[in-house]
Amino acid sequence: MNVDVLDVASMPWGPSMVPQRGGKMAHKRLFDGIEGSPDNYSFVLADESNEYVSPRHRHPWDQVRVCLSGAIPIGRTATVEAGEIAYFPEGVSYGPQQGGVDRLVLLLQFGGASRLGFLSFEQVSAARDELARSGSFEHGVYIRHSPGPGERAKQDGYEAVWEHVTGERLVYPDPTVRDPIVLRPAAFPWVPVGGAQHRALGTFLPRGLSIDVWRADRGGHLRLAPGRRRLLAFVSEGSGEMAGTRYDGHAAIRVEPGSTVELLASADTELVTLTVDVLADT
Repeated sequence: MNVDVLDVASMPWGPSMVPQRGGKMAHKRLFDGIEGSPDNYSFVLADESNEYVSPRHRHPWDQVRVCLSGAIPIGRTATVEAGEIAYFPEGVSYGPQQGGVDRLVLLLQFGGASRLGFLSFEQVSAARDELARSGSFEHGVYIRHSPGPGERAKQDGYEAVWEHVTGERLVYPDPTVRDPIVLRPAAFPWVPVGGAQHRALGTFLPRGLSIDVWRADRGGHLRLAPGRRRLLAFVSEGSGEMAGTRYDGHAAIRVEPGSTVELLASADTELVTLTVDVLADT
């Protein structure tokens, strides 16, 4: 059985995993994929300060942001409020991100259908340090001190990091939607499923991303079985047991294709599940 369970509540906060951006942020690094694979991913919990700043930008991969508390600015007047979930398909522009309030955010970033992949934290950190020798990162923008032929004096910080790692000009995938998709789970009905309640928020192609919310009351149980896909889940509240591991408060679960896990709730438990197709390396 290929299942991992983390008691996130007991994990210490680590440094920011986005050193190319500005402001304060801390992370709990939950699960990672395989560096260099088109299927690479990062599943983290982020403690974002209202001092965090990022310009309007886009990515060559997909991401999901779950706002657990506070509010996430994703534009000059647009936010993702506490309890809401936003999906950002590859190539979709959003931002700037600045101001607002402090927030706690669950974040999944993963290689998109374009198969351009996703950079690991180690790749991003090393590239950022190397680029800092010939320029500076200010408010999420990379500024070159002496641009060479074909180089831009100012560039989005992550875009500069990506091109430094890959050695190629970044061509963004054509986005499938114009704007990020913001879901309001509280407006969806609960549907009984076995010993739990279920809110199916949607499935988004072409990466086969399914976003769901589940609730198991005290004494209830929930079976997570992604079939041929990968499932990443986060318990936002509750206590109980999964795969022989106790959880109390925040917990993270990874269930690889072909595996299952049973959640037994000793207190009312709520969790979000993010299930995606697995991309082959070839």
